[in-house]
Amino acid sequence: MTPRARLPMALAAALTWSLAADATVLFDRSLDELARDADAVVIATPSASQRAFWVRGRIFTEVTVHVDAVVTGHASANTDLRVRLPGGTVGEVGQTVAGAPSLTAGATVVLFLSPPREGDARVIESFAAGVLPMVSTPAGEVRVMPARTEGLTLVPPPSPSPATRFTLPSAGLALPTFVARLREAAR
Repeated sequence: MTPRARLPMALAAALTWSLAADATVLFDRSLDELARDADAVVIATPSASQRAFWVRGRIFTEVTVHVDAVVTGHASANTDLRVRLPGGTVGEVGQTVAGAPSLTAGATVVLFLSPPREGDARVIESFAAGVLPMVSTPAGEVRVMPARTEGLTLVPPPSPSPATRFTLPSAGLALPTFVARLREAAR
């Protein structure tokens, strides 16, 4: 094969590889930074109620969540609110966004939320990094786990915050400990 004939194949291979490397790039932010920047941090349970729709050529999905408790910020416990997620399916057309948060009906999570936008829907801060799953141990302890950040590339910020960085260990933290530490860090 001549060098000239190999060029289109090399370009096709490079293009295929670059398209497969989908990721959303965000600055790595500690939980205290997320809490200070969020309008509210809540413990919420998503319902099965959702709707997907087009906005300027992109699909969004709004999910109704029940706020079980407010950790910090402007929200009310025992209320429902709408959370807008990038991506979804409208008819036969589906769109996915690398690193976008996903919410599973009935799975209680900690959400770092923006103020209401475009109506009363809120957006999750820092994509999937703003959703912390919760699990129950066999002993009945509820733990807050680190965010699932598949599809996100987290890079160091240009000027790191001088504040103490609150992060979750891989085994998570007991819910009361997490709430106390986050409230303290968010001050």
